[in-house]
Amino acid sequence: MKQYHDETRFPGMAPTPKSSHPQDPLFRYKSLLDSLNVGFALMDMDFGFLDVNENLLKMTGAPREMVVGRHTSEFYSPGDFERMKSLDLPLQQQGSYQFEFFVPTADGGEIPALFNISINYDENGRPETTNATIIDIREQKRIQAEL
Repeated sequence: MKQYHDETRFPGMAPTPKSSHPQDPLFRYKSLLDSLNVGFALMDMDFGFLDVNENLLKMTGAPREMVVGRHTSEFYSPGDFERMKSLDLPLQQQGSYQFEFFVPTADGGEIPALFNISINYDENGRPETTNATIIDIREQKRIQAEL
């Protein structure tokens, strides 16, 4: 398994974050998203998980060590992963974008979700990582089905 964490490129981003300091910007961002019931994943440009928040772990039922350091393709069938890439890659030119897909769960289920993606750039303006916020839209889907 390829390990996606690289301490030299992402200082302070440990695969299992131990920082709980309120002044840490990533801690504050993840805490805010947890309070809003929104999942968060920091990913490299090759779809590898660098970090996730507690809400995403609760949503999927997966422990942190099952997600961080792993590649997205490990959680989707090859066809679903290719379909996700076909939605994601063309939109990357916009810098920030959203699309609807699903999140696989540890028990083999699927949760319909809205993915909001923004790209983080390095000091030379090259794409380096992505912030993905993931919103569970099961309730919206249920309401739509009833209409």
